[in-house]
Amino acid sequence: MGSDRNNRNNFKKASTDSLNGEFENRFDALGQKALFAVKGDIDNLGMMFATGCRYPNFTQMLSLSRQVNNFFTVWFPSFCNSTREYNNVYTVFSGGDDFFFIGPWRVQINLIKALKDNFNKYVCDRSSKKEEYKISYSVGTFLFKHGIPISHIARISENNLEKAKSYSHDNEKEPTKDAVSMFGVECSNYEFQELLNVYEELKELVLKFKLSVGFIYNLQELVKKASNSKSNPEDAIWYSWLTYRCCRHIEQNKSQIIIDESEYENLSQKLHEWIEKYKEKMRIPLSIYLYENRFLKRIVLGD
Repeated sequence: MGSDRNNRNNFKKASTDSLNGEFENRFDALGQKALFAVKGDIDNLGMMFATGCRYPNFTQMLSLSRQVNNFFTVWFPSFCNSTREYNNVYTVFSGGDDFFFIGPWRVQINLIKALKDNFNKYVCDRSSKKEEYKISYSVGTFLFKHGIPISHIARISENNLEKAKSYSHDNEKEPTKDAVSMFGVECSNYEFQELLNVYEELKELVLKFKLSVGFIYNLQELVKKASNSKSNPEDAIWYSWLTYRCCRHIEQNKSQIIIDESEYENLSQKLHEWIEKYKEKMRIPLSIYLYENRFLKRIVLGD
């Protein structure tokens, strides 16, 4: 891995890659200058070996082990090296049945999706099969700024990976795993893909209705209330607050919103649909948007 000083310098430079725009002759930038640690591990490895071979013997189990290992030790490094976007991803380790890499936070989110898509192809989409035939992995992440010791980064990432592996979809009794832990919440890998789509739709809503960063920030409080509404009846008012804030925003910004009035209700309806469906998991697309649109003054590459 090299010296700690070299690692810090590399991480320091890589953290700027999550900012929007070019740096030459520019002193203002948007984005969060930070890094993302991503730690993953194959789920239920023992069960995979037990059910992956009809008549298991040493040769078959060795072959299966090598096939899993090849994805992380051969395909993954080659993929990162051949894809310009991922050239600044730093591999701490990758092999066997797990991986751990660090890179610019926004790049890492794209890489998590790309890695999952390609892993599903590699195992012939067995991540969607019944439990005894399923091949999947879980991921824990950690957002941080350069300068934090790698041992601390590894420990927090491992803790978040354990949270992902303990995740139960639809309140099932046993952990379903096949999950992602990000921004303090856990969701299935399938939901994570959906939430990235929500993020893309959210950006369209922002442009269409001229939503401010403050408006998106306030949605986080409503998401929190929606998540707590079952245990705290007072928080059930979140939908009324959402409707009020949407109506107030449109009323105050009518001159800038160039759409037909019949579409005004689409704002509150779409946001209500997302919050009602995903509850606290909505923190993922909201956090991505807020971090990506944070205003940083006087950014210099060496800072």
